Amino acid sequence: MEHLENFELEKEYEQIWDKIRYKKVDELYELTLEVINLLENHIDDKLLFHSDYEKVQYLFKKMKQKNFFYMSGSAKEIIKSANPKYEGVYEYKECVRDLKFVGSGDKDFENGKIYQSKYFNGATYSINVNHVERTVGYNYFERIS
Repeated sequence: MEHLENFELEKEYEQIWDKIRYKKVDELYELTLEVINLLENHIDDKLLFHSDYEKVQYLFKKMKQKNFFYMSGSAKEIIKSANPKYEGVYEYKECVRDLKFVGSGDKDFENGKIYQSKYFNGATYSINVNHVERTVGYNYFERIS
């Protein structure tokens, strides 16, 4: 069963966000190729020419800025401000489901055991384990019901 069933808004938002992330990877790859091309001209040189050094520094700065924009909440906020319907995306909603833990390395969860969620926000479940409310990503579970 799919985790995002009845969470169509989150699914749609995630598809938009994926397109932005893939664009970031493409842009960073192109900038990296520019740097490599500049440096290949100086393989035998001991120093970079001043103008090429400045170009490399500019490209690194541009890469850092692009990466910061995509890693920050800015891109996500732009999606939300462009379409107000996404304002409530990833808010917890009551969602009782049986989930089989398929992760590892968590002292509170036993692999293969069935747990019941209380809430879901399209990315993480809220589950009561040993009288403690835990928030865990859906990738660690197989949805049973």
